[in-house]
Amino acid sequence: KSSLAAPRSWDTVKKLSSSLNAVVVLKGHRTVISDGKSVSVNPTGNPVLATGGTGDLLAGAIAALLAGGMGLFEAAAAGVYAEGLAGDIFMKKKGASGALVRDLAALLPAALKIMKEERMA
Repeated sequence: KSSLAAPRSWDTVKKLSSSLNAVVVLKGHRTVISDGKSVSVNPTGNPVLATGGTGDLLAGAIAALLAGGMGLFEAAAAGVYAEGLAGDIFMKKKGASGALVRDLAALLPAALKIMKEERMA
């Protein structure tokens, strides 16, 4: 059984990103982000994120960070981290089931605040 955070996946995402000349986000147990040069493996998140609409939430978070002036790779990595952190906060407060995407969206400001305090956003 291979993990999405395994070096093989890093290589695959990096090659795809390079061939598309785009930032690629491969969502999974450990989401992998690449711009074709760098690879980032996100440490946040849990099964709570296996909820319909989280991809849309992630796209919106990345777009908001881009609008705030972040570069594409940095915005993708920060958006993935923030969404994962929102999932971690939800799980800590309410457990592993019952999350709706609106619950996770409501926790994004708290996640971004934590990231700012840790100098990540």
